[in-house]
Amino acid sequence: MKTEKIHVLNKAYLEAYLIDTDTKRPAVIICPGGGYLLISINESKPVAKRFNEKGYHAFVLKYSIKEDARFELDKGVIPNPVKELSESIRILRSNADKWGIDTDKIVVAGFSAGGHLALTLSSLKDYDLNKPDALVITYPLTDYRYSNKDWKVEKRGEIIDMFKLKTELLFGSSEPSQEQLMAFDVKTHVHPDMPPTFIWHAKQDRIVPYESTVEFVEKLRSNNVNCEFHLFEEGVHGNPFYDDKWFDLALNWLDRVL
Repeated sequence: MKTEKIHVLNKAYLEAYLIDTDTKRPAVIICPGGGYLLISINESKPVAKRFNEKGYHAFVLKYSIKEDARFELDKGVIPNPVKELSESIRILRSNADKWGIDTDKIVVAGFSAGGHLALTLSSLKDYDLNKPDALVITYPLTDYRYSNKDWKVEKRGEIIDMFKLKTELLFGSSEPSQEQLMAFDVKTHVHPDMPPTFIWHAKQDRIVPYESTVEFVEKLRSNNVNCEFHLFEEGVHGNPFYDDKWFDLALNWLDRVL
């Protein structure tokens, strides 16, 4: 397995985990979660290695976070992470011969906030953005109103309100406008030309309620988007391989749609 670091845009970069480059293979761009405050380690290299084992070239996108991820679609400004994911897809297609990538089989796998990023890119129509051929989405945050408002951490004896911090960084205010919330809500952008989407969530998720994903899937289906949805009883947010039965289901689904 060959690894390398590839600059994308801004401070963003791809960590590439390439198998052999003599054969054209599908490729996956992994967008880890972390609430747009950090890049989750659990959803980075471990996911890339699992896709490698199944014959996929894997690329982990370290996208912009915190104030660099500010969400202002209501002002016509594409958020940095969305531009970075679009550019990542362009980079893969431009280097397909060099890296042995099948340009018709580029998948984006998004986890939590990374799922929101992948879905936002795929759902925006009125922008010149590069789109993937399929999506694999894990416990996504699709609607900010479902965010965990009780998310707090203790640091050096001080309690930090992480929900308030995240809100201020993403929207520039602790009380975002209705327009900003609608721009963040992927349901408002769903359309019939979105790529095929595999999506799963767990009922015991304590960070992002599964009901938000159920609502989102209903929106996909009402727009006739090719979608496979699995709702499991068990699963831990931020630990995608706590119970990994979703992974083989996703790979089997990808074999059918790509």
